[in-house]
Amino acid sequence: MFKVHCGACDTEARIGDMRCRSCNGILRFSYPDWNVESSVHSDRGVARYRTRIPLRDEESNHVISLGEGGTPLLKSSRYTPDVYFKLEFMNPTGSHKDRQLAIAVDHARSLGHDTVAVVSAGSTGLSCAAYCAKAGLKCVIFMSKGAPKERVYPAFQYGADIVEVDESVDDILDEVDRLCGLTGIYHASTASKYNPYQSEGPKTIAYEICSQLGSAPSHVVVPVGGGGTIAALGRGFRELRDHEIIDVVPKLVGCVPSHLNSLLVAFDEGVNLYDDMTGWKQSGPETDVQTKLSHLRPPDAQDALTEVRDSGGWFVETSDDFALDHQRALAMSEGLYVEPSSAVVAKGIESVQAQAREGVHVGATVALLSGSGFRETSTSMSYRPSSRRQIGLLGLGPFFDGLS
Repeated sequence: MFKVHCGACDTEARIGDMRCRSCNGILRFSYPDWNVESSVHSDRGVARYRTRIPLRDEESNHVISLGEGGTPLLKSSRYTPDVYFKLEFMNPTGSHKDRQLAIAVDHARSLGHDTVAVVSAGSTGLSCAAYCAKAGLKCVIFMSKGAPKERVYPAFQYGADIVEVDESVDDILDEVDRLCGLTGIYHASTASKYNPYQSEGPKTIAYEICSQLGSAPSHVVVPVGGGGTIAALGRGFRELRDHEIIDVVPKLVGCVPSHLNSLLVAFDEGVNLYDDMTGWKQSGPETDVQTKLSHLRPPDAQDALTEVRDSGGWFVETSDDFALDHQRALAMSEGLYVEPSSAVVAKGIESVQAQAREGVHVGATVALLSGSGFRETSTSMSYRPSSRRQIGLLGLGPFFDGLS
């Protein structure tokens, strides 16, 4: 069984707490029965690592699961040598967020909640809707006004109540969290300060990478929005190192949008605290190309900056054009169709390989492909329309002659 305590003052917390009652600090977890693997409980899914994540139910058949986790690690054809892709878009709803929401919804149900609220631009909301449907809970998704209907529709099919708010995601997050605290509604948004339980989910990606490779990679490239995923990966690798399963934590390379690059600026300027970022402004026009990474003030910025710095890693920024171009490049060269917000890892891979050309030792590099392109096809099409040929039936013969 896990224990909950404050990461700032170390005060012990209760299972239902979301923040420290003494200092309002972010909660952390310890696992007295920490084992390398608990596959006896489940052959797949985050429950496989139940001794290292905050799942409440003792029996694996009671855990809320759609088969998340256990995603493939595929060696690259385009990038050589030793570059691998972790295919997180092969989770049940098409993104790595399923790992977080499996834990959050399990927690909500174990506490007796019947309604779960979440703020999301896409992936988190869809995942929350799916896991709430599985658990028999009501899901309410709050999002900024104007989200594409194609992105919202799958969550509607899961039965979620969808609410548009005419404000930025960061401002909606704070207000929804305040109201959830007042009303007792369970808040499952994927940031540690709102829900520390879900933040343990992405650690399992680090566990799987090392298991699949047989060792730790030298670099891990991650698309970064709110910062929670790259922070959790750092914690996961540190746990493996501290238990002497791997020798060293991989260097973490975060990829952020060039128009929402506050993490890169904070990293370069030595900023550590989230509060120091509150006066920053967006550095370019708002778009929906890298929408899954769109945070002016990433809620997990402090943890993300700490983990990247401690690993010896860095941040890179990507333009929308780069994301769209490499979405197609990955599809054509690797057979992997991912959303533009995942295709940004190409910039991180290039920056790692540039160091290798300068004589820096680089071992295996793993890039996280966090979201499926099929969920963002309408957005990609609006920027990069497809082309097709039109011929009559009698024209098929000459066309085939031209192919041979």
